Amino acid sequence: MYAQVLHECKQVTERPLVLADMDKPVANNTRANGREFIAEAVQANIQTHTETFSLANANDALLALKQDAIKGAGVLVMDY
Repeated sequence: MYAQVLHECKQVTERPLVLADMDKPVANNTRANGREFIAEAVQANIQTHTETFSLANANDALLALKQDAIKGAGVLVMDY
């Protein structure tokens, strides 16, 4: 099952992958399912990209998101 999802992920090129790109449900998975998926993702050499923003700079993050300037996922980090 996960090999098919990874195959479908590889077919998505030059645009962000979103859950809508996959025709398989992703809810109600077990931890074992997650471990299997991660192992296959590592084997397929799937790379993730994130950009972090401090909570104090949330407006900058929103602007970058609006301008499509974030490669991958934007992540807000709590200020301590």
